[in-house]
Amino acid sequence: NTDASGGGDSDYYDDSVPTTVEGATAITCGDTKTGTIAEGGEAVFTFTPTSSVALDGCASEFDTVFNVYRQDGQDATDVEYVTGNDDSSQCQRQQSHVTVFYDDFFAGTLYGLVITGYAGA
Repeated sequence: NTDASGGGDSDYYDDSVPTTVEGATAITCGDTKTGTIAEGGEAVFTFTPTSSVALDGCASEFDTVFNVYRQDGQDATDVEYVTGNDDSSQCQRQQSHVTVFYDDFFAGTLYGLVITGYAGA
């Protein structure tokens, strides 16, 4: 299952994931983030792409799930699901990798990346 808008597996959407980008940590191209999240825990990041973006969790030491949202309007709680992934074939173990394809229509749009740990991560 490939989500045409983002190139990830669309089966991993979880509507229980908070659908807001408010209070998230901003990331930019080349950033590396480290940390840990317990099962059911999450880390939320925001970014505003100017080109297509690869979000790579292959170096993670635990199983991850990625979900990407796009802010849809001025309100930080008004977001639209873009793509998600669990167990990417691009990684050697059970980590996640997604590509968000840039579209001029969404230039300047804020995106949110929600990373959750899975299976006791």
